[in-house]
Amino acid sequence: IASLTGRNYGSVYNTYNGLVETLETMTHHKDAPTKKLFNQPSSEVRLYFVQQGQPYKFLEALLYHRYSNFEDFLDHEDTAKATMLRHLKPVRDFARKFGVRFSYETLSLQGDEKRIRVFLTIIFWMATDGAGWPFEETDRDQKGREIDAIIKMFDMGKPNLVTREIAMYYAAVAEQRAKDGHSLSLQNTHFALKYPVPNV
Repeated sequence: IASLTGRNYGSVYNTYNGLVETLETMTHHKDAPTKKLFNQPSSEVRLYFVQQGQPYKFLEALLYHRYSNFEDFLDHEDTAKATMLRHLKPVRDFARKFGVRFSYETLSLQGDEKRIRVFLTIIFWMATDGAGWPFEETDRDQKGREIDAIIKMFDMGKPNLVTREIAMYYAAVAEQRAKDGHSLSLQNTHFALKYPVPNV
């Protein structure tokens, strides 16, 4: 491996040991056979690493308000502000594409509520890649039933599994945002197309 990657043996060995340690933590199997450890689906391993990352934890903090301010979050992560801001830059830049901004003082999202909900839906979907359900405080099966009921009610035709799952993500985000008092401003001329029947 060292020869193929152009790295020295010591570097590869340290990386290997670090990966073994991570897989043991992830699977809750200390001293498990190497073959078993490295038999984990790559999507689950990727998800585990993503969820340990500071950008992901920051997104959770924004959604669930687990910290009163940015300083509390930094203290919990034991990270300097400059380092955290550097790690968050890609997420911040992506949010701007939706017209969404971060308020670090209040640890909240600023912008049009519809855009905020779409941003959170997409960013959590990109983070998990569908390998896991990221909303700890929301029951996945319940959201699935809600989406299925909406599809049936409006006779929309059965969606593919990915479309259904993304809709479930949006439903979970919308529910959490509504719990926090963030409501949508519904204006018929902008929000709904004027068809003879209701539309989502």
